Amino acid sequence: MRFRIRAKRLVSKPVLAVDTGVWEDITINTGIPAPIEEAYRNGAFEFTFGRLEAGEELLYKVDGQINPDFRGANSGKVRLYDGERQAAEIQYDLVVRP
Repeated sequence: MRFRIRAKRLVSKPVLAVDTGVWEDITINTGIPAPIEEAYRNGAFEFTFGRLEAGEELLYKVDGQINPDFRGANSGKVRLYDGERQAAEIQYDLVVRP
């Protein structure tokens, strides 16, 4: 999974928030680059990165594996915050077929 953040303006404290439903029954092995801070808050995993100037881009690559007993679908929101202020949101849906 890759998250690409392109700053159209200064983002002083980028925080990527991934709803728990997105990664239900998925084992996350690593994320590159490593966030400055990781937390769990309000039903989401949060990853804080360093400041992004206008025009800069952050590519956050997450490696994971689907657990063997998982069948069906995952869904949830992925949000970008600048500190406490929400800047963007997308819906994420994943269907796993046997």
